[in-house]
Amino acid sequence: MDDLDEAEKQVGKDGVIILAPWSYKINSILRKYFENQLSVSPPPLTPGITILVLTSNEAFVDYYVSFPTRQLRLIFENVFTNIQIFGVRNIVMSVIRNGLTFRLSTAQIQGSSIDMVFDLDNLMMD
Repeated sequence: MDDLDEAEKQVGKDGVIILAPWSYKINSILRKYFENQLSVSPPPLTPGITILVLTSNEAFVDYYVSFPTRQLRLIFENVFTNIQIFGVRNIVMSVIRNGLTFRLSTAQIQGSSIDMVFDLDNLMMD
């Protein structure tokens, strides 16, 4: 929650905060927990909200849920308390999203040990 304090200082009480967890595990847990509240469209930018952005299993598709920033701490305390007490069933962990092919190889850049190559020609799009 230290990051939230810092974000609130930067945007003020009427600003918009966007949270996007980098961990695929946290994304998966929160996506399952909020599954009935998620939207594929970003919410309108209104004063004093925090938008949680969660990855989906498809490349370039994210889910959104928003909360009043002033209630965010209480909401997330409840979320994590409920997760600890009751758990979350049927979580789908997605390390790699469908539709974005990539490979790791020895880097071509001198001094680098790994290189990531994305194959955008073979994207599977609906």
